[in-house]
Amino acid sequence: MFPKIDEGPPNLTNKIDYEISANLTAPVKLSRLLLPVLMKSKNNAIVNISSRLFIAPKKSASVYCETKSAIHSFTKTLRYQLENTGTKVFEIIPALVETPMTAGRGKSKISPEQLTDEFMRNFKADKFESYIGKTKLLKLLNRLSPKFTDKTMKNGI
Repeated sequence: MFPKIDEGPPNLTNKIDYEISANLTAPVKLSRLLLPVLMKSKNNAIVNISSRLFIAPKKSASVYCETKSAIHSFTKTLRYQLENTGTKVFEIIPALVETPMTAGRGKSKISPEQLTDEFMRNFKADKFESYIGKTKLLKLLNRLSPKFTDKTMKNGI
């Protein structure tokens, strides 16, 4: 969440830096650093995790939404760059997952097992973008009515 300037703690910029580092900078750097090692093998893959919030962001999580949008774009462009190599680039686009971090947030969460089962089916079928749980519906709704999707997701569901 990106609070108003007067509401933020003194270390607000540290929290922003941490969130950007964890959600974007680390996966980008790891991908780039490990690529030479991965490419020594014929069968290898990179798997990044974005969020349904790259499709339609919510107002209470601007930095989080920004990083997930950026990781989606990075994953797609990396996939394009590596399409003629043996390296496959996958993206998991999950709905809200039941984890300690999401305790007390949201409704109708998916289990970690549901996420992994669905991703593994997609992985084995070389489906590079895995919209999991409600994200499939969100993707469709956004195609049909981006304005409705934005209005619905703005305050989080």
